Amino acid sequence: MKKILFIGTENYSRCRFAEILFNHLALRFQLEWKAYSRGIDLNIKEKGPISAMTLLLCKALYVELPKPIKYPEFLTHSDMEHAEIIIAMSEEEHMSFLRKNYPHFADKIRYFNIPKNQKPKEGLKALQRNIFQVVENLEKVPV
Repeated sequence: MKKILFIGTENYSRCRFAEILFNHLALRFQLEWKAYSRGIDLNIKEKGPISAMTLLLCKALYVELPKPIKYPEFLTHSDMEHAEIIIAMSEEEHMSFLRKNYPHFADKIRYFNIPKNQKPKEGLKALQRNIFQVVENLEKVPV
């Protein structure tokens, strides 16, 4: 099974939604892909394992949540090595950290450019469109 890695700041909202939605769609369309997500700064001020807005949007889209819901995880070199596709949520927020800490993966990383300071609902909706596009592109590629 091939792997796609979504990178966010806190691994709490955007990249977690990307992971959950991607895995839901991959299962639905029988893709040989599995997503996972990681954060680059786990200094989370929020409570709980995942953002409330992510939970609400998953419920609204009838996307089943993984059980148990995992807590945020920090990005490691191993995570980068094992992913066929790497997508960070925001070039502005993440590129300098990723180039500094993972320079040999810099050319492999794509960016969605969904800023953290965007209104949560708008950001997650934009992210939803990007995930649909990724899945659509993968469907066209033989596994």
